[in-house]
Amino acid sequence: MIQEPFFSILAIVVTPVVAAPVGGTPSAAVSEPKAPAAAVVPEVPTAAHEESEQPPEVESSASEPAQEPLRRSQRNRKSAIPANYEVYISEDADTEGDPTSFEEAMRSRYSSKWQAAMEDEMRSMSSNKVWDLEEIPKGAKTVGCKWVYKTKRDSKRNIERYKARLVA
Repeated sequence: MIQEPFFSILAIVVTPVVAAPVGGTPSAAVSEPKAPAAAVVPEVPTAAHEESEQPPEVESSASEPAQEPLRRSQRNRKSAIPANYEVYISEDADTEGDPTSFEEAMRSRYSSKWQAAMEDEMRSMSSNKVWDLEEIPKGAKTVGCKWVYKTKRDSKRNIERYKARLVA
């Protein structure tokens, strides 16, 4: 359902101006009315659905302001994370012992396995035609790269394989 905005028009108060009598004094030219003038409020035509949706206006006295209590939701709110949720730090435990640089991988006792993983990654990149060798023009900036090493384990925490990735 599309709701149209409700516009209210401000009331325009017109104060009558009384003309000065002919031959009178200039101070008598403007006279103030004895009773306050009634405000002229034009009626605004409203659509049928606007009348039904608007709450009826309640007149309150100046001495007693009408304040309604705020409505609060009565539904039971559940947390997005259940109470029995446990966080396992698996990433930190898995990276323990993995080399962080090429030099560290070549100095480790599994250097032959890391070397085989790097050769497998290079073979995979060349078969997928990931990059082409080009001559670098003078003054051009080159994109550096580094090796990221990861030991893959099975569900019983036994070493399944050694993986090496070349990242830019």
